[in-house]
Amino acid sequence: MSFIMILRIAVKALNRNKRRTALTMLGMIIGVAAVITMVALGTGAQTSIESQIQSAGTNMIMVSAGNFTQSGVRQGQGNASTLTPDDATAIQNVQGVQYKAAGVNTRGQIVAGNQNWGTQVQGTDIDLPLIRSWPPQQGAFFSPIVVATASKVGWLGCVVCDQLFGPEVNWIGEVIRN
Repeated sequence: MSFIMILRIAVKALNRNKRRTALTMLGMIIGVAAVITMVALGTGAQTSIESQIQSAGTNMIMVSAGNFTQSGVRQGQGNASTLTPDDATAIQNVQGVQYKAAGVNTRGQIVAGNQNWGTQVQGTDIDLPLIRSWPPQQGAFFSPIVVATASKVGWLGCVVCDQLFGPEVNWIGEVIRN
């Protein structure tokens, strides 16, 4: 049998069973679409996870103070005041350390006008955005002069900005209280 004759027989069989042909085609279309969708979702999830890991900082080591107990209550990791600025300087002098950002973390209410938002408040140094790969969407991060003069400035994350000022609002120069 020739190829053309086999093709004619197949077309006749498909024409005789139009419902079966339509259902088979529908099954193949749904199957291919499902595979394409799953591959796209997997790629998107992988990209999202990679960007989260990258924003945490590559080759990053965090050094935190220890725990202490006060009146029988354990205060938790990072609450002891055993680390000093001299410790941060000593870490900077270790071979292979490119950046260091000493800091202190706490939770607090940020207030702007008649709005407030509870969030993590972090005091830090100028190298933190370089360590964390956190480019500002508006404005700029602290300069060495701002840190040296202990100027009262703040850098807000997207969620805090949206809660205090609303989305798509330029908040640079606004007054906030902690």
